[in-house]
Amino acid sequence: MIGWKGRAKGFRHIVKIPRRAFLDVMVSGIPQVISLFTGFMTTYLIARGIGPAGLGDYSLMMTVPMLISQLSDMGIGQTSIRFASRAASLQDESLLHSILRWGFTTRLLATLVLAIAGFFLSPILSTKLWHSSMSFANLLRLALLISVFATFASAPIAYFQSLRRFATNSVIVVLQKLISLVGLIFLALCHCWSLLSVVVVSVVTSAVGALAFLAKVPKAAFWDHQQRNLWSPLSGKGLSPTSDMAEPAKNFVQSGNIREFAGLMTLSSVIVTLIMQADLWLMGLFLPKGDIGVYSAAVRFTLPLTILLSSIQTVLWPRVSAITSNLQARALLRRVFVFGLGLCCFGFVYSLTAPSLVPIIFGSEFSRGESLGRVLCFRYSLSFLVNPVHMVGYYFELVKFYWLVNLLQLSVVVLMILLLVPAIGAMGAALALVANELVGLFLFYGLVMWKALKMPDGRSSN
Repeated sequence: MIGWKGRAKGFRHIVKIPRRAFLDVMVSGIPQVISLFTGFMTTYLIARGIGPAGLGDYSLMMTVPMLISQLSDMGIGQTSIRFASRAASLQDESLLHSILRWGFTTRLLATLVLAIAGFFLSPILSTKLWHSSMSFANLLRLALLISVFATFASAPIAYFQSLRRFATNSVIVVLQKLISLVGLIFLALCHCWSLLSVVVVSVVTSAVGALAFLAKVPKAAFWDHQQRNLWSPLSGKGLSPTSDMAEPAKNFVQSGNIREFAGLMTLSSVIVTLIMQADLWLMGLFLPKGDIGVYSAAVRFTLPLTILLSSIQTVLWPRVSAITSNLQARALLRRVFVFGLGLCCFGFVYSLTAPSLVPIIFGSEFSRGESLGRVLCFRYSLSFLVNPVHMVGYYFELVKFYWLVNLLQLSVVVLMILLLVPAIGAMGAALALVANELVGLFLFYGLVMWKALKMPDGRSSN
């Protein structure tokens, strides 16, 4: 029999994945596997501890700090990693730190502004949109701290990803996930279940996980002793060419146009964030909390697929950023297409089988989540075809068009949810997300293939 190492090597050669890239995906997948375990355990413990309605309340509540984290990132994280990766390849440590510092400070300021807005909007969201009480609103305000700590947690992740030190990055992410799970296990052992206790533990463990690893990052990557205030990195100091820069670094800074790229990424990221939150937010308007709890349990079965997709994106992004010629881009495009096609087939098989475990793991009251899980998993199977090719498109400067596609996707998702959820319940939201991926499949592929064929061979003009 051929061992797992032999099968992995054979698969790698079939799709022509470089050995280093293959190993990076495997290493980056380790924290994702841990995330799978902690995600299932988190949902299992909360579902068993406070029931479907409690899980529904918690899931709705967590969408707000999650939304703030995603909006505050607004493409800043990917932008800083993209340009920091280039600076690292030029061995310009000062420029590397300047870019990471700009990204961290920009995100922190955005997080604080959005968290303050969320604090004042919490009563409206709780009582008007989700038909909950003021006590729910007060807990929601407490949960907003999670978004602030998430920004601090992103600093070491951005630093080590930009240096392609995926093993160190994996260790940090794993420990952050385990810290959060330990808090819930403590609640289970003490039999102290309530929505309040779950929120408090979530805030405390997010703080510990975020602050524990900042010492691993050079201080200059998120704070410069010469900067006099929080706004200094936003002025662009360190992101403009200077006389003491080496010529390659100077050319990179002049042509990189970080702010333009970040602005377009921000626009796309805001729209994508709204797509990601639209299902729960609009279901909270139409459906009882128990139905949302069942939907949230079904979503957990997408974790293996989202984890694998995240690992691929983590490894692929710095490599796309380092491409210097159109030939390299086309070669990478072919590899990610074949690789994504194979993973899509795997995801389809997974979507037919794994969700059968929903009632077994979470209990008979969650049995309706079985069919929801199949549709939601099928949605992520399609993502394996869409996302890697979509990422290669950044090399072809398609960021200028991506926000238009994202806007169309958002319109399709919201319209389908508004029409289908009142008629068929949570399944309407799941079908809307499938439609989102199909729109992306046709339009992103069309744009990338058009640009790849149009551009001549040779080095990029970037």
